[in-house]
Parts: sequence; C-alpha cells; structure tokens
Amino acid sequence: MTYYKKGITFLILIAIIATPMYLYHKYQGGIYYYTKITKEPSNTEDALDDRGIKQGSIYTYSLSSVDDKGNEKDITFDAYKDKPLKENAYLKIKVNDIKGVLNWEEVQKENIPIKAKEKLN
Repeated sequence: MTYYKKGITFLILIAIIATPMYLYHKYQGGIYYYTKITKEPSNTEDALDDRGIKQGSIYTYSLSSVDDKGNEKDITFDAYKDKPLKENAYLKIKVNDIKGVLNWEEVQKENIPIKAKEKLN
C-alpha cells in the first residue's frame, strides 16, 4: 500500500471517529451554570400525559446564573415536579448553545466553584 493510500485511509478513520464526537458535543455538550432559587416560579401549569391525566405540574423559573468563571447569564428553565423547588436551593444547570437547558440538579453550596459561589451570595 502506498503512502497516499495509507494517508487517505487514515483521514477516513479520523472522520469516522471524530464526526460522532463532534456531533455529540455540539448537541449534548454544554456549559454548567449555578444558581440559587430566590423567587417563586414565573409560571405554573398542569403537566398532562397523552391521555390528559395530570402528572404533576410544570414550574417555569427565570433566574440569574453564574458559570465557574464568574460569568453571569439569565436562564429560563422548566421543572416538572409535584411542588415548586425549595427556596434557597442551589442548582447546577447544563446549558447547550443550540438546545438551551439540557438538565439541572440540586447541589450543595460547598460543591459550587468559588467564583460562582461569590457571585451567588
């Protein structure tokens, strides 16, 4: 096999491996932001299943959030729960540039990066 064919084969293998990684990062990757629940949800509505049966509520929150470098961003997200999120709870929110908020989870204050913690308090 010549060097030319080896080079082409190598480039094809790189493309086969790199493309899924790039697409995963583009659509499932994101930046983590941290926030504190300091106000009531801005909107509440019933969460219904496909038969129209209530399955809890949808609470919409619009909160100022901070990344681990201290950059601030206003984020709006929905929480599907039986009751509103606890006031003064800290959240870690994963935000994708294309899809918006991908997920969120409650975290302890000591697990928040220092620069984000300084801005939240």
